[in-house]
Amino acid sequence: MKKIIVIITILLLTSCKASNKPSVSEEFLNTKTNEFEYGSLVKLSNLFEDKELKFTQEYLDTSFIGEKTSYIEFEKNNQLFKEEYTYSVVDTTEPLIWIAGSYTITKGSEDNLTKKIICADNHAKKPNCYIEGDYDVNKVGSYKLKFIAEDEYGNKESANFTLYVTNPKNSNGSTNSNTNKIRTDIKDVIKKYKNEDTMIGIDVSKYQGDINWKKVKDAGVEFAMIRMGTQWYFGEEYIIDPYFEKNAEGALANDIKVGIYFYSYARNAEEGKEQAQYVIDNIKKYDITFPVAYDWESYSTWNDLGISLFDLQSAANAFQDEVRKAGYTPIHYGSKNYLNAFWQPIKYDTWLAHYTKGTSDYDKDYKMWQLCNNGLVDGISGDVDIDVYYK
Repeated sequence: MKKIIVIITILLLTSCKASNKPSVSEEFLNTKTNEFEYGSLVKLSNLFEDKELKFTQEYLDTSFIGEKTSYIEFEKNNQLFKEEYTYSVVDTTEPLIWIAGSYTITKGSEDNLTKKIICADNHAKKPNCYIEGDYDVNKVGSYKLKFIAEDEYGNKESANFTLYVTNPKNSNGSTNSNTNKIRTDIKDVIKKYKNEDTMIGIDVSKYQGDINWKKVKDAGVEFAMIRMGTQWYFGEEYIIDPYFEKNAEGALANDIKVGIYFYSYARNAEEGKEQAQYVIDNIKKYDITFPVAYDWESYSTWNDLGISLFDLQSAANAFQDEVRKAGYTPIHYGSKNYLNAFWQPIKYDTWLAHYTKGTSDYDKDYKMWQLCNNGLVDGISGDVDIDVYYK
């Protein structure tokens, strides 16, 4: 008889814990909104009014267009609940046009102007992009034109530019060499930016060649972001930077904290995840205490890729999600202008590249700042990037 009572008690407790009719239904449905932009980051903990709810998933799915009813699992007062939630996802975002104010081509040129101008969309892999206005590449002159981009949901963007058609120039073969190259001395960087809330470091790859890490340490370098590897090109094999092991071992042997970056050509979430696993497998034996960075920079090839801005961001998110799951700290690398134009929104910390004489005017948060690519550091024979890390 006692055994039967115990079993019944366990079943009742289990049933209560998995109840689909929580007492918090009214509070749960009291949301700020139920319509979201395609590809946006919607954090459930920020969405619902009841701040005591602990959700089993972090973000709402916004990878579709239309209406969806899904179950949201959450915990309150040590009970697990499942509640239906209906919401819609829309696309009201104009396509992205990455364009200069003017372009110059020589008379008779076969250059394709639409390939010089980047045309991208948050949803469409190939938005409708075209030039409005008349011009003649066989006639010298200037032409006022308009570039237009449209997506399938009626979102439209345009930008004016001037096309200059010129006669070919004769070259005498002479070039001007700059013998007075300006360098950024790490001593000056330390003097200006080093304090109790910052660390000064560098990022390196095979392009710095052999490095004397003891001299680098003595120069004041506290951390190094080391390129672990890259993808050969889109759809190609992954390769390890030939100086990765030597750099990682040399930095760690001299008490320099090490972070990692991988130069990616990922086109979607699946490829981003696969590349993260490749990185994780190759850094396991090293004491990596600084971030693991995702670095994607192939914007000039964009029009030929056939991917959307959502695809691009999904690849980064998938890479960084895997890095976090493996116990490392993910970070997203990018320059100021590309961060503002292509990477919206960014899920993890940002490693900002912005070369400027003063403090960066990038108006979003960033954890690390690559302030130059012409750094002068004892122990490195050529230029090196110098970085500031904010604790």
